[in-house]
Amino acid sequence: MAYVWGTPNSPVVIDVEGVGQDFSDSAYYCFDASGKLSRLEHEFRTAWDWGFTEEKQFDSNGRETAKSNFFSMKDRKEIPRPQSANDVREAMAVKVYKRLSDVPLFSALTNAAKNE
Repeated sequence: MAYVWGTPNSPVVIDVEGVGQDFSDSAYYCFDASGKLSRLEHEFRTAWDWGFTEEKQFDSNGRETAKSNFFSMKDRKEIPRPQSANDVREAMAVKVYKRLSDVPLFSALTNAAKNE
């Protein structure tokens, strides 16, 4: 499921939510008014009592700074990397869209804006 907040020629925020049997994730993409990705927040939650969160920021030249950590689902406190994280490495990865126009639902967004 995806939620979009924005208007033409202004910053846009997209929230993408995914739910599976053993894990779920959410990703917030923040695009500036020119359509460049400025910030990405991603959280991956498991049925095994641990989660992973990461935050990426992009400057005007596209350079990335990132921070991430694993956390306990019980109290959200930081924990060491769980051994089972290796088993779900691909599921934990978030797709990074550097431009709003790279987002798969972008054409639907622009068509909806034209019809308003």
